[in-house]
Amino acid sequence: MEALGRGGLPVRTAPGHGGGMPNPQPLTCQTCGSREMHEPLTPDEKAWLRGQLGNPIGDNYYKCVNRLSDEKICRNLRTHGHEKHFRDTKRLPDKLE
Repeated sequence: MEALGRGGLPVRTAPGHGGGMPNPQPLTCQTCGSREMHEPLTPDEKAWLRGQLGNPIGDNYYKCVNRLSDEKICRNLRTHGHEKHFRDTKRLPDKLE
């Protein structure tokens, strides 16, 4: 269901700001150097990132799901609004423990 604002018009909200769960979408990737499909983090991936950062995280983190030349998935992390959110490039590990 879409949120309605003043006058009954639909209200667009940013991911993580009351608009429901974020959806996969094309975003720029710092590692790939191009616009690639990104997916929101799964609950296990969020738990891993929360452990890395030491603080709660919202629904605005995305992972790049571009397939690289070595057949691995990029898995670079970013937020919806910032391509380079972290000082150093941060990737999800291939296998979460």
